[in-house]
Amino acid sequence: MLNPIVVNQNVILVSRQDNYLQLKPGKKKIIAETLLKVKVNEVSYVTFLCLNEHLEELALGNLYNEGIIDSLSEVERTSIKDDTFSIYIKKNLPAFKEYRRVSSTSAKNFPVVQTERTGDIEPISDNSKVSMNRIWTLMEEFKEQSSLFIRIGGVHSALFYHNDLSIFAEDIGRHNCIDKIVGKLLKLGKLELVAESLMLSSGRISTEIISKVIRLKIPVFVSRTTPTANAVELAEKYNITLIGYVRGEKGVIYSGRERVTD
Repeated sequence: MLNPIVVNQNVILVSRQDNYLQLKPGKKKIIAETLLKVKVNEVSYVTFLCLNEHLEELALGNLYNEGIIDSLSEVERTSIKDDTFSIYIKKNLPAFKEYRRVSSTSAKNFPVVQTERTGDIEPISDNSKVSMNRIWTLMEEFKEQSSLFIRIGGVHSALFYHNDLSIFAEDIGRHNCIDKIVGKLLKLGKLELVAESLMLSSGRISTEIISKVIRLKIPVFVSRTTPTANAVELAEKYNITLIGYVRGEKGVIYSGRERVTD
């Protein structure tokens, strides 16, 4: 059974008053994890720990990001029963995918997945400019969009931005946020906008995250925090502008400096 998004937890509230420790029973709203099993053509493909919303988009986006589908036209039908989401596609699932497992943090068979996802992809050739002032403004707006984080905490978020379309997603895992956005782009038939877009994330930029960005061919990826050294290396190889620690009117450009203007 899929869990609710938020639960009201019995807790003990602790404080110090007049130099004495105070303990008082209370309640605190916290984020609930949902375990979602995904089958592709009746084969167990992936198990997510995720937030119980936009589950179809999560599964479809992950299939795209892993290179299993290239468009929604390859999907015949989907269904959900209890904690299992079933997807039927028009081609066979590669054999090595049968043991893939994903949690809210990362993929367990990462070296295989990363090579599969980025192996045949060419570096981005377009070097269209992006304003740093615009990025700072978007980041400030982005911070205010996650009502769950503001009220409760415990979630990551991501934002896809194009002049004609903006898509926001939140989840307990930063990887899941990107998958959800891609799933929404697939369902809207708007993947062609990616070439002139940028994406913002609340979380650390790992190799797993940047591999999804490479697969999408997003030219600019921005985070409030840091990338890993391997993520920077991949961003440079695929000509992606990678900007971290975007807070206030500051930031750090790790790759793709030529795209950034005032």
